[in-house]
Amino acid sequence: KVAQEEIELSRLKIREARRALYPAASVNYLETTGKTAGTVQDFTDKEYKLKFEYPVYYGWRLKYAVEQAMSNLKASTYNYDKTLQDLRAEVESAFYAYMANKMDLKLHKALLEETKNLFSNGKKRFELGLVTKTEFLQLESQMQQINYQVISSENEMAMARLALAQAVNVREGEKAIDIIDKEQGKDLEPITIDISLEDFMDLAFKARPDLRAIEYMLESNDYERKIAESKNQLKVDLTGTYGKSGGAYQSETLTMGKDWYLGFKVTKPLGGNTLSTAYTKEKTSQKHGQSSRTESISRSVELGLLDGLQHFSEEKSAEIGYRKAKDELEQARDAVVKEVNESYMNYKKGLVQVMTNFNKIKYREEELKITKARAELNEASLSELAQAHMSLTDEKAFYIEALGSLYQALAKLNKATGFSLFLDDENFKLADNR
Repeated sequence: KVAQEEIELSRLKIREARRALYPAASVNYLETTGKTAGTVQDFTDKEYKLKFEYPVYYGWRLKYAVEQAMSNLKASTYNYDKTLQDLRAEVESAFYAYMANKMDLKLHKALLEETKNLFSNGKKRFELGLVTKTEFLQLESQMQQINYQVISSENEMAMARLALAQAVNVREGEKAIDIIDKEQGKDLEPITIDISLEDFMDLAFKARPDLRAIEYMLESNDYERKIAESKNQLKVDLTGTYGKSGGAYQSETLTMGKDWYLGFKVTKPLGGNTLSTAYTKEKTSQKHGQSSRTESISRSVELGLLDGLQHFSEEKSAEIGYRKAKDELEQARDAVVKEVNESYMNYKKGLVQVMTNFNKIKYREEELKITKARAELNEASLSELAQAHMSLTDEKAFYIEALGSLYQALAKLNKATGFSLFLDDENFKLADNR
């Protein structure tokens, strides 16, 4: 909401800056009644006029103000986009964590169901005296360990569900999660992206909204510097009025006549002083006590002594602001390079870890097959068979954890490139939408 209000404020600033390019006008009405100091007579003066002021030349200052307001609007828009992307990244991270925990819970529940039969069979054998007490206690300890793992997975699942609901919105998030749970979607699978690090860098510099926002803020500060410099140039104003006025004693008829005024004023800063000259021409109608219209021409020159010292601080402030914005842009670019590099390396690391765990699963599966065959020949105990199941499940759990880390790395890489990637049913691909 704050980002949206900033955009609205920027639009108002643009309207304000554009308005300054055009004449300012006002309508005035004045009525004066009173008595003369000499012979006591009531009199009435009336006038109404249209007054205008027009900035003829301000050294491109007003044009720069409009361009600056436009740059601020673009910066505010990209800041809004950045806010949306931050929220999206938070939701994506919570979603992948939830999906990984969901797979982990499903895995350990399957292990529990698989080993229940082993424990039941082992208990019967123990009661018949076919296995030792040590063997049965070992099998019982394994079952307790598996139950603990299921409870631990359920707790982690609950925490991941809460985090996802909070990332989306607590009320709407619960509904969204229920929909996710009802849909029979695919589990997380390894993803390979055939894009070089240099391509990711190019995408980031083109699509990152925070980078674009800082670029436009630099542009805004550049216009601020130009505005400050232009204040040292000539400033030409045109002012004038047009209307009617008149005045009469109570015993006379009040007749309104045309009034007008036109003036030029030129101002030029000189060091810390201000030199200004003005030329005005005026015609007014007959007032009470006058027998004819009045017409006058005025010329004036004025030198303000040390009344423009603030100009030096304004120029210095604008220059400092521009340099700060330039440094901030360089720092932001360095941060983007670092973020993309870290995200890309974490993705590559996660991919290697997933493949390593996958190969270990193959080994544990073969080990389980051999242990089952030995158990059928009474060459392996039930605890050894349970341990083979647990070892396979542990490797699968490590695999799921590695998958979760891989997707987290992809989500961060997606954010680091300004969400130039998207996830579809098959793979992460380049999104040609900019």
